[in-house]
Amino acid sequence: MSIDDEPISVVIIGAGIGGLALAIGLLKQDVKCIVYEAAPKFDAVGAGIGLGPNALKAMELMDPTFASMYNDVKVGNTTPERKHEQFEILATHEGFGISDDFNGGSVSHPKFERSSAHRKALLAIMESLIPEGTVQFNKRVRSIVQPNGSNKVTVSFEDGAVINADVVIGCDGIKALSRKAVLESNWPEEIPAKYVHTYVYRGIAPLEEATKRVGHWGQDAKWWMGPKKGWTMYPISGGTEVNIVCFMYDEKPWEGNGTIEVTREEMEAEFVGFDHRLKSMLEVGSLSDDS
Repeated sequence: MSIDDEPISVVIIGAGIGGLALAIGLLKQDVKCIVYEAAPKFDAVGAGIGLGPNALKAMELMDPTFASMYNDVKVGNTTPERKHEQFEILATHEGFGISDDFNGGSVSHPKFERSSAHRKALLAIMESLIPEGTVQFNKRVRSIVQPNGSNKVTVSFEDGAVINADVVIGCDGIKALSRKAVLESNWPEEIPAKYVHTYVYRGIAPLEEATKRVGHWGQDAKWWMGPKKGWTMYPISGGTEVNIVCFMYDEKPWEGNGTIEVTREEMEAEFVGFDHRLKSMLEVGSLSDDS
């Protein structure tokens, strides 16, 4: 066997949705890879996730089994006539803008079908498609270097281990080390994550409570819009829960680092002027504040 016939060594940094999706696709094409993850085990961070047509097509191309398993856990809008709607647009203020001059509408397409799931359910499917031993846990990267003139990339870990690979792909997030390895030589100013002056409150609530408090508007994907603020809500978990994400525009510089704690009074003050039905949703489930 010539050197050109030898399999390439592929390393993926990060075992989140991006890293696992890449691994599933490569393994389906008989390309072996190793995924290195800093955490001690798989961990589903976040709440709901919505997938559009491109993501669903990519899932099918990666592995038809992946697409089939996702079909078993996904949920769309519960109202049949809203099957092809991404979001119905309403207003945040009292009355949802239905009786005044607010120009709402629908984000939809006849070839689009609403699709959402709990992030934990999606990750559980992806984990089941990864052979045992493919993901190495407790492997926090210390440095990623490609020496001048070398065709190999050297990855050093905090536990002292060092590996060489033909390809290293960073799927470890915007604040992680692979971003620095790619940008440092030419664009060092782009390494730090930049605040886009928007933070969110997010959480999950029972669909039964959403229907009780918001009426039939709680059963399908909705986006309530207001001045520099918004509230999205859509079904997940097989239609038993709703995912909530509230967007807040912020002109000030960001002084936090990821999720921060606020008091209930501080949170409720953010929703002054919102319809009373939306504000009542703050009483159920739990919302977290993220940058």
